[in-house]
Amino acid sequence: MNAWPATRKNFVEFRSFLSTFGNLSAGRTFVHQARSSAPHGSYKETEIMKRLLISTALVAATSGTVMAQENDGMFRAETDPNAIHASDFIGMRVYRAENDAESVEGLQDDWDDIGEIHDIVLTREGEVDSVLVDIGGFLGIGENRVAVDMGSVRFVSDDATPDDTSDFFLVLNAPVSALEEAPAYQGMMRTEGDAEMEAETEAAETEANVEAEMEKAETEVEGEVKEAEAEVETEMKEAEAEVEGEMKEAEAEVEGEMKEAEAEAEVVSTQVDAEVNEEMNEGVGYGAGLVEREGYANAPMEELTSENLTGAPAYDSNDERIGEVSELILTDGGEVKSVIVDVGGFLGLGEKPVELELSQIDILRTDDGGDIRVYISMTEEELEAMPDYEG
Repeated sequence: MNAWPATRKNFVEFRSFLSTFGNLSAGRTFVHQARSSAPHGSYKETEIMKRLLISTALVAATSGTVMAQENDGMFRAETDPNAIHASDFIGMRVYRAENDAESVEGLQDDWDDIGEIHDIVLTREGEVDSVLVDIGGFLGIGENRVAVDMGSVRFVSDDATPDDTSDFFLVLNAPVSALEEAPAYQGMMRTEGDAEMEAETEAAETEANVEAEMEKAETEVEGEVKEAEAEVETEMKEAEAEVEGEMKEAEAEVEGEMKEAEAEAEVVSTQVDAEVNEEMNEGVGYGAGLVEREGYANAPMEELTSENLTGAPAYDSNDERIGEVSELILTDGGEVKSVIVDVGGFLGLGEKPVELELSQIDILRTDDGGDIRVYISMTEEELEAMPDYEG
């Protein structure tokens, strides 16, 4: 907040200050003194000239009542307490409002902060031509410097601080469209400060453009990476599914081949067993060939005698002892035709003799020939149901 009395009298004096001041001789004198202490042509020289000239002019314009004057009004020892210096005026914020109120209670919510005072433009006749306002960042309006007629700038007092008579706001009563269409100020001379501001603005715009392009490129690259990842993931899933399908097919094929091989092996094993049994039976000359016991083998026919076969224990298909061989029946040629097995009984009592052909029994012996057994592929009940042998 800057100090300025909100009175109609001082508004009029500020807008037409040169008519009261009369000439700029004092200002020119101060400028001459300032230039002598600054490098010629420098930015500092230009700023000093501008600020001292405007400050001197504004002080004179706002000093309707002079406390002391000397040398025919050329110099002033004091100014009106309500005076404002250009150095304070430059840099003040400017607001846009729809109403033309002369006073308000503090900063209004419906006001728009449109920029700040950059400079004051004077004519060669010493009159205020306009004030330069830097407009930017307002409702999407780009940064722009415009020259505003001094009569369009209103000084609105702040009633929120009634004890301070120097509070005020700079307000423009202008529609948004007028600010949007306002032409950019094209000054006759560009100061180093102007060039620096333009360079900074251009650099900021370039940086913003570069950042926007980088963000856009990053977004595009990120999108492409995500698409590539999705494609790779899809391809991997398809490959996994294909491999899994091929593995299942291979497993099914191998399992089928193994089953076929097992079936063939079983057939071959059965055939081999049959052939072996047939060969064994052919070599032995008797037996059903259905009984095998660990540690026993079929006894050769030529080694079987009445002495070692009579009394041999007889077992059924469940390896249960059911009786013993009691007699051999020979043919007319002296060969063994059949055997008589006494089934059941206890200590020779109640035994049932039955006759069995050699083809119905298997005669096994140990490798050392010490133990001979007769195996019958019938149960004890089936044997007892047979007719008794009556020799």
